[in-house]
Amino acid sequence: MFNNINKNETQHQASLASAATYFGLTNPSSSQLGVFTNQDLQNLYNTLLAKGLTSKTAAFEVGKAIEEQDIADLQKAIDQTGSTYLDTVYSRLLKGSQNHLKAFNRQLGL
Repeated sequence: MFNNINKNETQHQASLASAATYFGLTNPSSSQLGVFTNQDLQNLYNTLLAKGLTSKTAAFEVGKAIEEQDIADLQKAIDQTGSTYLDTVYSRLLKGSQNHLKAFNRQLGL
């Protein structure tokens, strides 16, 4: 399950990188796995990684929490964008996050 989600997340990052290029923005992502240019995101990653490594159930709970936050963030972005292009990108990402959330919930017996 994690391998499939990881592959999808890589595709999601590529979609956002393309959107940044389309709008002439600098992509703030790091090329290193697990390294973030934003210190708040780095701290959150470190905390969630440590929790997720404690057990399989904890890993599913972390994945669920991440997808729930992604869904909230994407819905907010969709509501605020005036761009058809971004609306399309965000909507595709939202659908992916909703599917990932369902997968985590299944693993947690929810």
